[in-house]
Amino acid sequence: MANDNEKLDVPATDKPVVVDRPSFLKDVRNGLLHALKVVWQVPEARGMIATLLVRFGVPASIAAIGMAVGEKLAQ
Repeated sequence: MANDNEKLDVPATDKPVVVDRPSFLKDVRNGLLHALKVVWQVPEARGMIATLLVRFGVPASIAAIGMAVGEKLAQ
């Protein structure tokens, strides 16, 4: 009995075609990252972000480390 490729008369070397579809979630993520990068440039906004993190229950030391890492990544 012939294998599936011989039945369909398709060479075994054909690769499937991958269709590149736009992703809504990737667009949202990229938009949020862009907005964060723009807001990060304003020192007052960085202070407000740190204040909000502490008010939401994040320990101040963790918030300070996160802010320092954010500054290094933004450069």
